[in-house]
Amino acid sequence: MNITKMTNGPVIDWALDGAALTFAGALTVDLEAEARDVGRAITVFVDAAGMPSFEGEKYAAVIVVPPRQYTESEVDEEAVIVPLAINLDAVQLQLWALPTSEG
Repeated sequence: MNITKMTNGPVIDWALDGAALTFAGALTVDLEAEARDVGRAITVFVDAAGMPSFEGEKYAAVIVVPPRQYTESEVDEEAVIVPLAINLDAVQLQLWALPTSEG
């Protein structure tokens, strides 16, 4: 995973376990399940108490999930398109500084 700190300051705690990306021990994003045929961005916000959610006003992180990749496999003498597991090295995690008590 490519990690970029977008602003200076402390960022939300995060952990990656396989394809499960967890923020502050409270919000988990299954990167495998979020992969689509086109790339997408998932925004994570925090509230005043620092709890993560998918809605809000204060950015904590943006996850850029790359497009799903496929391979061709042969099943019963027929070509079948099969999705590959997500390439975690291609996932981008952009971390934003958490709001301070003043802001």
